Amino acid sequence: MSQHRGIWRRQVHLFTLPYRLLLASPCVGFLPDFWSRVLTLSWDSHTHQYITERAILNVTLETLSGLKKHHGNHDKEESRLGRGFWRAVGEVVKSNAATDFRSSTRSDPVYHFDSEHIESATVMLRRFWTHTVLSVRAKEYQSARHSLGQLFHSLQDFYSHSNWVEMGQSSIYLHLLQPEEPAVPVAKGDFSPYCNYTKESRGRLMRRKRRSREPLSPDRFNLYSSLSSLSGGLTIFTTNSDIHRVSTIVEDNTAADKVTLLHVESHKNLMSVHTFRVDSSVKSVTLHVSGTMTECILTSPSDQSQSLLNEEGPLAVIQQFQGLYRISLFPPLQPGQWKLQAKSDGHLTFSVIGDSGVDFLYYFAIVTNETHPGLARVDGNPTAGVPAFLVVVVTGLGSDIEASFSHATLLGAEGESLQQVKLNSSSSSIYSLEELVGLVDPVPRFPFCIRLSGQDSRGNKLERVSTEMVEPTHIQIQVLSLPDLVPGQSAVVNFEIQNHGAARNFSLTADDDCGYLHMKISKITL
Repeated sequence: MSQHRGIWRRQVHLFTLPYRLLLASPCVGFLPDFWSRVLTLSWDSHTHQYITERAILNVTLETLSGLKKHHGNHDKEESRLGRGFWRAVGEVVKSNAATDFRSSTRSDPVYHFDSEHIESATVMLRRFWTHTVLSVRAKEYQSARHSLGQLFHSLQDFYSHSNWVEMGQSSIYLHLLQPEEPAVPVAKGDFSPYCNYTKESRGRLMRRKRRSREPLSPDRFNLYSSLSSLSGGLTIFTTNSDIHRVSTIVEDNTAADKVTLLHVESHKNLMSVHTFRVDSSVKSVTLHVSGTMTECILTSPSDQSQSLLNEEGPLAVIQQFQGLYRISLFPPLQPGQWKLQAKSDGHLTFSVIGDSGVDFLYYFAIVTNETHPGLARVDGNPTAGVPAFLVVVVTGLGSDIEASFSHATLLGAEGESLQQVKLNSSSSSIYSLEELVGLVDPVPRFPFCIRLSGQDSRGNKLERVSTEMVEPTHIQIQVLSLPDLVPGQSAVVNFEIQNHGAARNFSLTADDDCGYLHMKISKITL
């Protein structure tokens, strides 16, 4: 493994963003997360993650209840929040925990209300508040969630690391975020800060840049095809006459409560066979197939078959476009394992989506035994050929839908099994989303997706598949220091590059949309 260190220098300019903030419920005190409890032998504790999740969830449920004439069932409302809500919460929690894992902040007392840095920590807290509100007003929501996580961390640390509780105080210290409120003398207590790990939500923002007209290359769509394949989408080529009808494919994928039951590709000219499982929580199922099929046979769990291209039948109806098929299963759906057989002269992509609230989020993490022991989330994709922990969070479960999950299977691009990962619960709390953790040893060197397997309360099998393909990396770039960015001043960012693959030459470039970055290193060998 080779590594290299470099420096980016950025000139920061002043800019103004309008703002707003959602302030969470007050915190009383806390200890580490599951992995921190294991590494420090501290049990029966609350965590940054637990407090943050419950605060956002409680405020959200109270807001939803306030919009209705009658208060609804909180358990039912929580189960309907869905994947998108928990992905956003995960971004806040990730930023919260990163304060304890990032080298530039984990030992700085200003971020944790340590070493009697009460005044400077309060200034930092108000800066997070301002940045969050400005970002929301500017509709920079990802930036807002990042600063909101930092704000929550410091705010939670105040009540845990200072002597506020020992002073007999049981109320919120309003002066922290409201300077006009009276200040109270507060000192640092003798507490050791430990924090939890985060879960992921991973998203991609694609920006298209206009360029001058030039001769069109026959390979001009290859990039988009690769991106859609890795992200679990479809590349659709259609005609002007079909474009309105094809738009139903987009509606299928963007509707609420859609889960993936199968996502595979096939490069074989022979008949390919794929299976997917329908459980009792799935209300409708739609299949999307891109490519040109010469034969397609659908078989139900009761072993009833229908040749979709040649006949009408009792199982499904098919719509054909140029290079695209949309197959809708007839209700009532038969629970169990369905089989799809297809033959083509070229490449096929299969995507099976269902209507269900039960889904999952995931991320990869590694153990850290530094200042704050625990599981640290891996930024970006996991490193191929080395061990990593897979952390899974199931969403959509409630009093009316119960399920347990035992393992995850890493699947290759054509649906082949690469590795099975046994999952264990990382938390016994019923008040926070349960996290399932398993060791991936090693991370595959090829792209893969994740199939989560378990059973419902009646013992019936239940499966969900991740939408995107995970692309393992051999290169890691880690930021070693992240200084405060002050308008009108330069800032130095130290970073480290590690190559876990074969030695080769690299060219390094860096840019931003304002032209502030200046880089000293151009070429290196690792």
